[in-house]
Amino acid sequence: MSNPNNIVELNAVAGSTHYGYWYRFTDKPEGFSLFTHPTYCPNRQPFGRFYNNSVHSTGRFGVWIYPEYAPTMSGDCNGTNPTQALFDGLISWSNNKGIELVMSRTIEIRNALVFDNANMGIAYITAVGHQETNPLYIRPTFYNGLNGSLITDSVIIGDVGISATPVSPVIGGLVGKSHTLRTFFASKEN
Repeated sequence: MSNPNNIVELNAVAGSTHYGYWYRFTDKPEGFSLFTHPTYCPNRQPFGRFYNNSVHSTGRFGVWIYPEYAPTMSGDCNGTNPTQALFDGLISWSNNKGIELVMSRTIEIRNALVFDNANMGIAYITAVGHQETNPLYIRPTFYNGLNGSLITDSVIIGDVGISATPVSPVIGGLVGKSHTLRTFFASKEN
């Protein structure tokens, strides 16, 4: 999924045991591809298109980007000019976690509706300062409002009563524009 020609749009995923959409970007190819393309870095390739997809009732993650994704304009392993990956129009509900991005940068979530997820709506898990997964030339892009990671024009509902321990939305350092955060605590009667 690291080729800009890859398109994932107008899909619905439901009822999986683990993941709805899993983007597994590694730092090098695996299997036979490692021998034929040893200098290719999947986790630095420009992103394709992710548009108007939905996911619900997964055991773990609606969308999971792991272990790391930091796209660059050239796709070169040592590229220093980041480019942004856009997840546009996602609806994610009744998962354990709606969307989780691990040690990834320059990803925008736009026009998302995330609700009724048991543990988390949207989570950006970072390793700022970890040298192996966070090169100096890419680190500044995580908190850069122009082409860094951000959430825009989205609705995030933290809890509507299905979670045993509600998680309040927090955006420590992450850029957010034109989005709505809501937490509803339903009373549980015996």
